[in-house]
Amino acid sequence: MVHKQIPAEALINLRHRLESLPSRCQERRILIEETAALYGVSTDTLYRALRNSSRPKSINRSDSGTPRKLSLSDMERYCEVIAAMKIRTSNKKGRHISTVRAIELLEEFGMETPNGFVQPPKGALTRSTVSRPKSFVIAQKIGPMWTLSRSENVLSNTFSDRLVANPYIRKVNQ
Repeated sequence: MVHKQIPAEALINLRHRLESLPSRCQERRILIEETAALYGVSTDTLYRALRNSSRPKSINRSDSGTPRKLSLSDMERYCEVIAAMKIRTSNKKGRHISTVRAIELLEEFGMETPNGFVQPPKGALTRSTVSRPKSFVIAQKIGPMWTLSRSENVLSNTFSDRLVANPYIRKVNQ
């Protein structure tokens, strides 16, 4: 199906002509019908094109990159715990628990950390929010540089001043 395009200049010109007429005027309807016939479209299509052409389209939301349901510090703390859970459950082949399952376990049972018991409210975390690069910074930093301490549950060194001791991760000797 071929969609007929109405030129942007024609829509702008039509809009200016319609602004000079009263809202429920006979000339207004005639002008719309004539323009629709000229471009071979229906009046509904013409009204839709007028409505869509006047809308400004934002590229991003004003709060893009910041979590809406939780504060950034809470989101980072939950992401840190989920990353630790994923690393802790990895086997010799490198397979680990899924992010969705880690979220479910954390929401249902919570986790005891050195900073206290952590349990997010149900529905606050989703796979997309946890996996998002800006909110999952900790898991990216854990990558090749950090590994799990299965025997001693102590974090030997931190990779940033903001990161507090975590019993699930320790630094690999370089």
